[in-house]
Amino acid sequence: MAGDLVGLPAAQLAILPGTTHMGMMERSGWLLAMIPGFLDG
Repeated sequence: MAGDLVGLPAAQLAILPGTTHMGMMERSGWLLAMIPGFLDG
């Protein structure tokens, strides 16, 4: 993979403890709080 040789493109990782893909709907406050910072970054 190219990332192994030249580094990864700008990326962000969000970990929502105790949350599954479907469980994110119950934690929408966490997710919504992260979106502006991601889009402005």
